[in-house]
Amino acid sequence: MSPAGPLEPAVLATITAAVERIIPSDDGLPGAREARTIDFVVGELDGAPARVAALVELALALEEAAEAGDAPAPAAAGSGRPGGFAGLTGEQQDAILLAVEADGSPALAWLVETTMEGFYGDPRHGGNVGGVSWEALGFPGPTGGSGYEPPFGWYDANEPNLPGLGPDGSTAPTRPAR
Repeated sequence: MSPAGPLEPAVLATITAAVERIIPSDDGLPGAREARTIDFVVGELDGAPARVAALVELALALEEAAEAGDAPAPAAAGSGRPGGFAGLTGEQQDAILLAVEADGSPALAWLVETTMEGFYGDPRHGGNVGGVSWEALGFPGPTGGSGYEPPFGWYDANEPNLPGLGPDGSTAPTRPAR
């Protein structure tokens, strides 16, 4: 698979621009760009041709909206900015994304959810590169910075789940009365 995964470069540019507007870099804080969230999103497409097709359709809808004037005119030729959706200002992109969201796009809903997962999730899963979102939030990680060592592992291995929190959502066995 190429670095773009299953997406053509033009589609990847549009989806990348959307991801970077879902969680923008702001006031010196990192956004999806710094966390390389698009890498996580593309990784989630592996083996999911229906999702790929849905994102291609979403990219086409975003590009059509950009070309149809659903936002102010894109960057002028020679401005150094790409054309189409990726070449619009953040405010213009936001207007288009809000319109697509209002139409109830399941592909955009999936993209928003997956972007959030990739940005805020554990870096071990391919997003939040370098833990940039955690650092910005002051979150030391799921283990508080101490690593996965006892007593955490002991509880996981020896204590039953709370009722209703079994691995499959079922009621887990409760502890016998002492």
